[in-house]
Amino acid sequence: MLAQEPDPPPPALPPPPPPLVRTTPDDSAYPQNLLHVVELIEEGYVRPIARVDLLAAALGGLYEVTGESVPPNLRVQAEKAIRAKSELRLLEQARKQVALARLNDEEALLASCRAMVRILDPYCEVLVGDEARRISGRMDNFGVGLDLDDSSNAAGIRIKDVFPGSPAQIAGLRPDDRITAIDGKIVDGMPLHTASLRLNRGSDFPAYIGLGETAHLHQSEPNSKVVVRIQRAGVAELRTISLERRQFHVETVFGVRRRDDNSWDYWIDRDRKIAQVRLGALREDTADDLRQGLTRLREAGMRGLLLDLRWCPGGLVDQSVESAKLFLEKCTICKANGRSRRFEARAGEEPAEKAAGNPEVSRTYASDEPGPFRALHILVLVNADTSGGGELIAAALQDHERAVVAGQRTRGKASIQIMDALPARGAYLKLTSGEFVRSSGQKLHRFPDSKPSDEWGVRPNHGLEYRISAGMNRQLREWWAAQTLRPGGSRERLPLDDPDADPQRQLALQALRERIR
Repeated sequence: MLAQEPDPPPPALPPPPPPLVRTTPDDSAYPQNLLHVVELIEEGYVRPIARVDLLAAALGGLYEVTGESVPPNLRVQAEKAIRAKSELRLLEQARKQVALARLNDEEALLASCRAMVRILDPYCEVLVGDEARRISGRMDNFGVGLDLDDSSNAAGIRIKDVFPGSPAQIAGLRPDDRITAIDGKIVDGMPLHTASLRLNRGSDFPAYIGLGETAHLHQSEPNSKVVVRIQRAGVAELRTISLERRQFHVETVFGVRRRDDNSWDYWIDRDRKIAQVRLGALREDTADDLRQGLTRLREAGMRGLLLDLRWCPGGLVDQSVESAKLFLEKCTICKANGRSRRFEARAGEEPAEKAAGNPEVSRTYASDEPGPFRALHILVLVNADTSGGGELIAAALQDHERAVVAGQRTRGKASIQIMDALPARGAYLKLTSGEFVRSSGQKLHRFPDSKPSDEWGVRPNHGLEYRISAGMNRQLREWWAAQTLRPGGSRERLPLDDPDADPQRQLALQALRERIR
């Protein structure tokens, strides 16, 4: 994903708008709020979308979430309402008919919004709370560094994700571990939001924090301790672990193995001075972290770099561009195409180009000065899970012959998303507003009707395609995730402690060795 960010100085996320005012105390705010979201989609989506399709989907979602039958003439009703300019009346009637007492206005609005994004593209979403922070690339990095999930019926609350560099990672917690108690309080039956607050803030923290508020809250919070009880699959005994709630830096630049102090050792071939650097999600500090890490490696004599973008999910546009700039001369990195005024306002800092009578907006991202690592021998390793910003970096280095690309063809995900606050507490709309193309104008994005022979994604250079099975790819992804989360100083043996366990990496390393002889 390439998540679009506004012109600097950027806020943490667009500030949430207040719910639209009801006409009378007895009226529902749902109709006005929904029309507000319909207009956001009409104005911001990358392709024209008919209002009747949005209204029909929104009302269908309202009926579905309450388990009621969707009226067969719903679309006809929407068409008539649009012609008569009576959409509000249609929505008011539907809201009263569909179990008004069982859904509050926010629940009704979110149900309709989720139904509308289903008729757009797979990358449009309705996000709530922590999901929005992660997608935006900006997180409130105070607490213990866990993402929770209560989707299963098993005892305790499952750990969905552990953030590298966090207190939880350093303590050795892993995804799929289950928290059974927090500070001695059993979590069974505890709402997920309450458990997350107790874990990361303490029991006295406010029940709701707006996304725009979190950036400054932790500044006044002292560090504190929280004790959690953990159940790990296959381990009979429960573990009791004390974690420190504190500010931490989420790592997005990884190496080969951790040192005892939890920092990264990047050398894959120490004798030949070849380093392996892996990129995760491209968050707001990724380019700076990458620059600092490469600077230290260059001072230590680095001669070659294996830039591993396998499983890189993308992230912020500016971080993708700034990361690519580190390796390039003055050049065009990529171009962005969109349709709406909102895309034009948010797509970047350079003036947009727009032909007379053409609704398309085009924007160029360029490197204005030579990058500090423009002479380094580089091999970029990609696979079918390399997405968004990872593809942008690989394409730029390949197009300007700064690196050869090895591995497997990338995913073909080059859409640009913008984030809009919804008139529901803590909810945001992620909307596709445009797409990126290579500096040559060649397509990066793969559409649903794209064929294997079409232009999309990034292909490996000739002779450097290293195919592995889907099963082996999943296994390697799991192994590298385990390598990333293993705490410094741990003596646990992992599969990737054996270099031959990753055949793609070994073939790529051999190709890089040959280039720097």
